[in-house]
Amino acid sequence: MNENPLDIPDDPDAETIERGDDEQHQSRSTSIKGTSGRGYRYETQVGVWFAAAILAGQTPLPRHGSPSRVRFMADDEGWLFDDQLITFSDGHRLGVSIKSNQQFVRRKAGYVANPGIVAEAWGDALGQGATSFDPTHDRLAFIGPPAPAELSSLLDELQTLARDPDPQALDRRMEGTASMRTLYRSFDPPEGVETSEPTSWLLARFEMIPLDFESATAAALAQSVSWCRDALDSNSAALADDLYEALYLRIDELRTSGGEFSHGSLIRSLRSRFPLRVLAPSEAKGRLDARTARNITLIPSALGQNTHLQRETVRTDLVKVLQQEVFVAITGRSGVGKTVVAARALRDHNDSDVVWLSTADLEQDAALVESDVERALGDPIGSLAVVLIDGLDRSYDPQVFRSAARVIQLALGNPRWHVALTSATDSLPRVI
Repeated sequence: MNENPLDIPDDPDAETIERGDDEQHQSRSTSIKGTSGRGYRYETQVGVWFAAAILAGQTPLPRHGSPSRVRFMADDEGWLFDDQLITFSDGHRLGVSIKSNQQFVRRKAGYVANPGIVAEAWGDALGQGATSFDPTHDRLAFIGPPAPAELSSLLDELQTLARDPDPQALDRRMEGTASMRTLYRSFDPPEGVETSEPTSWLLARFEMIPLDFESATAAALAQSVSWCRDALDSNSAALADDLYEALYLRIDELRTSGGEFSHGSLIRSLRSRFPLRVLAPSEAKGRLDARTARNITLIPSALGQNTHLQRETVRTDLVKVLQQEVFVAITGRSGVGKTVVAARALRDHNDSDVVWLSTADLEQDAALVESDVERALGDPIGSLAVVLIDGLDRSYDPQVFRSAARVIQLALGNPRWHVALTSATDSLPRVI
């Protein structure tokens, strides 16, 4: 909790503004670097493939689970497979090298891998690149266009055998297959790399992922568009191509700037333009949103009919504190305007997800409120996600405080959510 509660001062000389003169939010244009080369285009298409899967709640790489974050240009963290760094829901990472052309050459004895790719894979796996690489959990992947059928079959079998719990399975298979031995040996540690690990150790942590965006069938492109369709509500499937184009522009911008995206950030960038399925409120979230709207509507915000007290600095400070602290007390003497300031600050923030609960909610519907909070507070759709409990200082009911404690516990179980409460300064020791 913030050790210095945000105190709302008396403001008898506050400047007044007329209704309708609230701060204007202007849209910001972004300049996307022109990267029309095939290699750059392919990297962006791979990023869109992951983004569309995340939006649709799909697992594009089933062995890894659900991706939660994708970062571009991870070389500043030391990764050699640095085109994309994907973090999954269980915390493990996948360093990805992306090439739009084949990285295997056919020789008389069989196919061999590009020595540069092999050297970078060993470098990351041994901690010579990404020193934080965890060989127990982290993995490496090369993403490129589909290989010829013969090579594809060999690669699939090679990777399957490398992960076989029987350490002799790979050796037995290679004894009678020259083409398999040739491919396997091309993944040996490069000259100058000192390691006691066998080649199978690297292959167990390395995979080839074929993605096709440009052939006549373009299966990966079709999959991306299909996921875009799944990400939209059931009445808006016709917008799938438009969503794909919007994702392409956004991902290309992030790729060229070394940015990153997550489920929440994708939703925030697209929710004003597309009816995303995830934004269709669940029954529980719908009830919480209805409570929030009702509670905020009941808060007086004007003197007379059209004059607001402007406390822009206080509201700005409140938003900053809420973004930095997970638990904030908004204090001040009774009647100073704590609730009004908090409501206006959160209402005016153009990227917030707010659950506003009153003492009456906890008095009358404690069990339902707790159940709805437990079911509804998943990944927030705004960068500022706040559960605010208003008016606890006016209650002396132990059940209300037990319910408030449970709501706070549930909210803070998700690190993306913050909690705030309002209280008169002299009542704060009793409330917390």
